[in-house]
Order: sequence, then structure tokens, then C-alpha cells
Amino acid sequence: MMSVDVKGESSLETSPPRVLFQTGLRVDPRANQYEVTGDGKRFLFGEAVGENKELVNVVPNWTAGLKH
Repeated sequence: MMSVDVKGESSLETSPPRVLFQTGLRVDPRANQYEVTGDGKRFLFGEAVGENKELVNVVPNWTAGLKH
């Protein structure tokens, strides 16, 4: 994982890239392999484990569908 500093005053300026840390990710622009927290300080990586191909459905705000 790499990082650059960005300045955007009258023109876009970037610093040279620097390595943040190593990962086992393969470069694939079509795959969503990680997420970054809102403050930019933490990363969450998905990692395949074994050959299990079961799907998991995540339903955000599921309590909104409950009858009160």
C-alpha cells in the first residue's frame, strides 16, 4: 500500500510515492479488496480462507424493517 501527499492550490502537486506497508493483495482494479476508515488511519482487508464459497448477505439498517 502506497501513499502520496497532495496539494491543490493553483495546480495539483503530489509528493513522490512512499510505501505505507506490504500486503498480500494482487493489483486488480475491478476488485474491491479493502476499505479505509473515515479518518484515513485504518484499513480493513478481505482475505480468502479455504475453499468455502458460501455467500453472506449483509443488510444495513435491518431494524428499520421491524414492526414496532
